[in-house]
Amino acid sequence: MMNDGDEEAPFDLEIPLHLRRLQMEVARRHIRRYLEARDDNLIHSNINYFNHNIGNRFREPSSAAAAAASKASIDAMPRVTITVVGADCAICMGDLEIGGEAREMPCKHRFHSPCIEAWLCRRASCPLCRFPVPKEEHH
Repeated sequence: MMNDGDEEAPFDLEIPLHLRRLQMEVARRHIRRYLEARDDNLIHSNINYFNHNIGNRFREPSSAAAAAASKASIDAMPRVTITVVGADCAICMGDLEIGGEAREMPCKHRFHSPCIEAWLCRRASCPLCRFPVPKEEHH
């Protein structure tokens, strides 16, 4: 006979240890997949939010023509030898190899020569920190 508040299990059989372990592993995998999918969706939604709502604040209006850096300022950028592991070019996202050559902006950011030269032909600022360089003057 049951007293008030006492509950009786529907089955009085103990689940074997190997089945409990299997249940736990299935549950862990399910939770892991759920969290990974949730994280991926969260990351993508945050990137989309930034691009749509915040990134536009930093873009120049389409009516404003971007001025290129002067040829003299591009030629004046020093060529440096890479000495640290893990450095990369923020323009192409490629590695700056140890012993390889890079161009150094006045702000000390480093890039592959072709990458930064192509960038400065369109914009007169560092692609990372927007440090200005002298612009090409048109008369």
